[in-house]
Amino acid sequence: MKFVLSLLVLGLQSFFVSSQSVGETFTLYEVGNKVLYISNQQLSWYDALESCRRHNLTIASIESAEEDTIARGGCAALFTDPARLVSRTDWLAIGGYRFKDAKFRWMADGTVVNYNNYDVNQPDNWKDIEYCILLNCYHGKWNDGYCGTAFYYACQRKTN
Repeated sequence: MKFVLSLLVLGLQSFFVSSQSVGETFTLYEVGNKVLYISNQQLSWYDALESCRRHNLTIASIESAEEDTIARGGCAALFTDPARLVSRTDWLAIGGYRFKDAKFRWMADGTVVNYNNYDVNQPDNWKDIEYCILLNCYHGKWNDGYCGTAFYYACQRKTN
């Protein structure tokens, strides 16, 4: 795998990862003691978890309003083409997963999700199939969703 690093304006970084014919770009955002990596590729939550691991990262835990704002902005920034603006149907998979005890936990470290930004009447585990936390790129609220659907996603790396 080949990594090419380049610095962008405003202190943002991105790198291109090429693996056979599939390319993926991450945009990096520093917030608190972590760096969030927002992917421009859509994968199922499970495949996103594996992609993060392949890059020696973990799927992102959003643990504060500041991190939530950065993640939402990073997701919305994926849509720079005026012909394809962010819509209400664009979601970012983050690292919360509902376990058998019905609690959402962060996959990065297994801690219970304390900070959240759920939309009204969420999470609802619709049809008993929604086990993953998603962040809406348009309005920023969270929802529980079906883990098998492809979404943009966020990974993270702790800085200390």
